[in-house]
Amino acid sequence: MIESLDFIRGRNIVLRPVLEGDLNQTYLSWLNDPLINEWSERRCFPTSQQEMRAFFESDSRSRLLLAITAKTKHIGNILLSDMDFFHRRAELSILVGDRDQWGAGVGAEAIYLLTRHAFTVLELNRLYAGTISPAVVMIFRKLHWQHEGTRKEDIFRNGNFVDSHEFAILASAFCKESGYEHDAEMVE
Repeated sequence: MIESLDFIRGRNIVLRPVLEGDLNQTYLSWLNDPLINEWSERRCFPTSQQEMRAFFESDSRSRLLLAITAKTKHIGNILLSDMDFFHRRAELSILVGDRDQWGAGVGAEAIYLLTRHAFTVLELNRLYAGTISPAVVMIFRKLHWQHEGTRKEDIFRNGNFVDSHEFAILASAFCKESGYEHDAEMVE
């Protein structure tokens, strides 16, 4: 990958713009893989090449979509959506599509890096996210996001209703005074 495309550099990953070349069969397979989407509301509906492209090409003034890369390989995406610069808030979501990267800390590092960017560069005050994934719940707790509530039996999954969990973090609660190199224990 061209060095100048690096947008946010971490210890093990780089967040960069999603490129036209990323809209390939591998990415599309992530969006349709039942295991990758096991904990996603997206799992109920297939995604076509046209839908993937339309999302990529849609108005991006209220969102920041970044590719997660490891050693220049596109392994997932992270997104700030519904960015509201008046109220200074946004919703965060993540997809680590490369199963070989699961459990390697990629999700935690990506969430940490984008959280830091949202508070220190975009000057947002609040990030929030909802999830039914036990792995994502663990990441949010590890990164000191606050559990704001549980929506009981919110999502129908594998024949049962499951709870969804709402998390958020405020800029005032985020450790702004130190860079990633100093507070890496948050993502390790």
